[in-house]
Amino acid sequence: MNRLTDHFTEEEFACPHCQKVVVDSVLVTLLEDLRVRLGFPLHINSGYRCPEYNRTLKDAVSDSAHTYGLAVDISCSDGDKRFRIVEGALAIGFKRVGVGKSFVHLDTGSQQTGHPAPRIWTY
Repeated sequence: MNRLTDHFTEEEFACPHCQKVVVDSVLVTLLEDLRVRLGFPLHINSGYRCPEYNRTLKDAVSDSAHTYGLAVDISCSDGDKRFRIVEGALAIGFKRVGVGKSFVHLDTGSQQTGHPAPRIWTY
């Protein structure tokens, strides 16, 4: 297990299809800052997605920030924790946040992907 920070390992960001790990250092630094700020674990249920895997996902966009290693989905179905994740993410500098019923999407990819920022959306 290769540690990237005190709270995150490379394996957490690996593509479930090819096991490749692509993760932006700015994303990891912001996630570590968020984890420390919140004081509770953040479970990454989707990190890097190779283009082949991304194409198999029903609602994934073809130029997803996940395919560049610039995004994560954090499991969360508790309303209070979801609010705290979004509030903390915005406070430390995340500019793109998606909120779903069971996860929060965070990404740093607006500059590389051309996706608009700042932006918050729902799934």
